[in-house]
Amino acid sequence: MIYPRDAKYEDSYEQPYFEMMARFQRSLRLNNDTMLICIGYSFNDKHINAAIEEALNQNPGFRMAVIDPGFDNENVSSSLEEIRKVALESERILLTSETFTDFAKYFPEIQTYSNTNQEQINLRNDQAKN
Repeated sequence: MIYPRDAKYEDSYEQPYFEMMARFQRSLRLNNDTMLICIGYSFNDKHINAAIEEALNQNPGFRMAVIDPGFDNENVSSSLEEIRKVALESERILLTSETFTDFAKYFPEIQTYSNTNQEQINLRNDQAKN
């Protein structure tokens, strides 16, 4: 997060933000089923919006889910209003008018960490002694 100030845009071209943005853009360009989940993002940062817009226009495997309880509000920001319009025309954008707590509560639980029968992995490169 780059804190709001006059030089915020310039700060985004310095490390570590520049590298983070490059990796973000690279991830959005992956030509498989990439999904960006936006929770609490206002869509007020032009450089981030440009990367998302590029992904929507260039990557057919890109999908986006936007979780924001303000979508139902009549006084929604112009940025969120634009996302709402685009989402109505595209099946690749999902809008969910929920708080983060509600989203987390109803999101399907991933079972990755519940498998207790996993093999022990040794990355130290030493041989087991008999």
